[in-house]
Amino acid sequence: MINVSTEVGKTQLIIQLQFVKTFVNNVIDWFNATNKSKFSPKIEEELFGIISGPYEKELIKKFNYTILFMKYFIYTSKMHNQTIHLSVFVDKVLFKCRIGNICS
Repeated sequence: MINVSTEVGKTQLIIQLQFVKTFVNNVIDWFNATNKSKFSPKIEEELFGIISGPYEKELIKKFNYTILFMKYFIYTSKMHNQTIHLSVFVDKVLFKCRIGNICS
């Protein structure tokens, strides 16, 4: 016997995961376009926000900060039942970078 509420919950989870995956890809695309870079992190690097590679140290620091802030943004948006928009994220991450003098 199939529990309908369980199946609906699984479907919602899959949709949300696909949405998050799309959002992550959009953030990485935005970052690469803005910084003229070609980051293409593996899933582990996306999860932990740590990447290394043939980039200058400041760009790696900026990318790692962006990925970590993106996870925070997704988490807090979901907790407050807010829609996740790339434009809102970009405004917030740029503001945080300027305040913390991270992305200069």
